[in-house]
Amino acid sequence: SFAAHALAQPADSSADEAYWRGEYPDAPALPDLPGDRPHPAVKSFNGGTVTAHVPAELVKAARKAGAKQGCTLFATLFAALQITLGRLSGAEDVVLAVPSSGQSLLPDPALVGHCVNFLPIRAAFAPGASIAEHLALVRDKVLAALDHQGLTYGTLVRELKIERTLNRLPLTEVQFNLERVAEGLAIPGLQIRTHPNPKAAVNFDLFFNMIEGPDGLRLDVDYNADVYDPATVRRWVDHLSTVLRAIGADSAQPLRQLPLVTGADLPFPPATAITPPETQVLHDLVTAQAARTPDAPAVAFG
Repeated sequence: SFAAHALAQPADSSADEAYWRGEYPDAPALPDLPGDRPHPAVKSFNGGTVTAHVPAELVKAARKAGAKQGCTLFATLFAALQITLGRLSGAEDVVLAVPSSGQSLLPDPALVGHCVNFLPIRAAFAPGASIAEHLALVRDKVLAALDHQGLTYGTLVRELKIERTLNRLPLTEVQFNLERVAEGLAIPGLQIRTHPNPKAAVNFDLFFNMIEGPDGLRLDVDYNADVYDPATVRRWVDHLSTVLRAIGADSAQPLRQLPLVTGADLPFPPATAITPPETQVLHDLVTAQAARTPDAPAVAFG
């Protein structure tokens, strides 16, 4: 029973603890993602959900590129999301939490209960690394993490003695998961699709849940609504699609050269060069431009 499982003494996890301590001789700083609002002084849980789609051809090309490095689609998508968030934040060390079913480690695989553990997988970007090299690193890190599931996320955080704050999570605030679409209800003459209810409350700031289907990937992205707007999250999903396209096109290119947007994605065409009058100083030019286009964005990032 689940009650017996909850009361049972934990198995020896010394090997798992040694592995995770080796992965975290220090705790990386959380990525400084360009949110729409700063984090509140005390962590909030107000949430929302954005649903998006990645076409099958992008998924197929990225899967093929990952397979050349021995990566499953899971590892390839993990790397793509990691790269996207790294480019958005400028971080070189982006940790993603991956949910793992604890039933696989139990003597009774038929146990019904909440046994999910989070694996904080760490695969820092190596200087000058190519996409292919990073895919190989992620492959090894994912396999090693799955081999060392015996230590819970909460235990690891306590053992590492990470400095805690009231408004941020330790190690990572981003969760990633991949699942395959289940066989749905079949009714002759009808095409049926399932859609999740939008989240009103979330634990992680971002949760990228990807569902693989015959027509590509459906992304259900839960987000902290006190920090991010849905338009921002949708834009980041577009960036992820651009990274997947780059992975499928040329996995030999350096990570630092991966684009986040294409020319067609730019909100406005590149401006032509204008030579300002030599008699005006910079702040006068700014004032004049603001008067001409008071509602135009001054700066756009991400």
